Amino acid sequence: MINGQNNEENISENDRIAIIRHLKRLELYFTNIETLNIISKEKLLEYELQYWTIKELHFSPYKIYLNELTRDKFLLKFLQTQKYIKIDSESKLTDFVSYFIKSLREELENGGNKNATN
Repeated sequence: MINGQNNEENISENDRIAIIRHLKRLELYFTNIETLNIISKEKLLEYELQYWTIKELHFSPYKIYLNELTRDKFLLKFLQTQKYIKIDSESKLTDFVSYFIKSLREELENGGNKNATN
């Protein structure tokens, strides 16, 4: 796991179940651990960053947005974040996740405002 992110022992069972539910809905959850053994290190890092982001959103004031988040929006913002922040050191991991969360939040807030005015 990514440094500073392996806090699974501090997550309650209810929170763990909720996080897994969101990961499954976004088609990001692996039930077959063998799959993780055959994907590239780069792809594994992407999944870890995506998991970390969902976990951070779950424990943030923006948790409500997880219910509105679609796989397409999530992956589009992830790809946009990858273009904006290059992970060339371990210190960039937190920057990446922070920017990714900010981008998702802004997208969902703007999407919610558009729906409210129509």
